[in-house]
Amino acid sequence: VEEEVRVKVAEMAGLREEATVQASVLQNQLQEGAAAKEAEHEVFLKELQQELAEAQQTYQRQTQAADQAKGEVEVLLEQLWLGESRSLALEAALKRHETEGASQLQALRQSLQVA
Repeated sequence: VEEEVRVKVAEMAGLREEATVQASVLQNQLQEGAAAKEAEHEVFLKELQQELAEAQQTYQRQTQAADQAKGEVEVLLEQLWLGESRSLALEAALKRHETEGASQLQALRQSLQVA
């Protein structure tokens, strides 16, 4: 009976040692997996940071292009407004000259009739 007990104790010690080895292997695998996941996350984070930087550069370029286009439109609108103002001024001057010309022609006709 003692022999059987010693055999069982030895088997249990062997099982305990095997379980300890397996636990150690699993712990190492877990640590390796965690390190691999951390490395994956770092790569992913760097990729996201790169995408963000590219998006910010694109936004900045588009904003600058929009500001430049806005400035060009403002210049064109000012030129258009000045052109319309000149056109209106020329129309008013032409009407004044037409009116003055008509008045002078009327005065000339009256003076010819008198003469």
